[in-house]
Amino acid sequence: MTALQPPDIDDIKAAARALEGIIVRTPLVPLHSFGKASTILLKPEIHQVVTSFKIRGVYHAVASLSERQRGVSTVSAGNTAQALSWVAKRFSISARSIMPETAPRS
Repeated sequence: MTALQPPDIDDIKAAARALEGIIVRTPLVPLHSFGKASTILLKPEIHQVVTSFKIRGVYHAVASLSERQRGVSTVSAGNTAQALSWVAKRFSISARSIMPETAPRS
């Protein structure tokens, strides 16, 4: 088994290109400013199609799969399952999300 390597800048740029037109480029919104060096910025990912940043990683992962892989699954209590469902529909592949019994009913 090979060890996973962290992405390099080229990997990050390639992922950003792959997500163009798929995700909303969310703004950075100032929350508070305590001087120039300590501004707190929010990135409101609620503007994404599935209201979560999870769409970024899930889309990139599914887009990276080979053509012979025809289905995807996850164990999730919410946002990842929702993102996977949306992405699978977009790629016309099957998806399964397993929700833990201990997940909140909401």
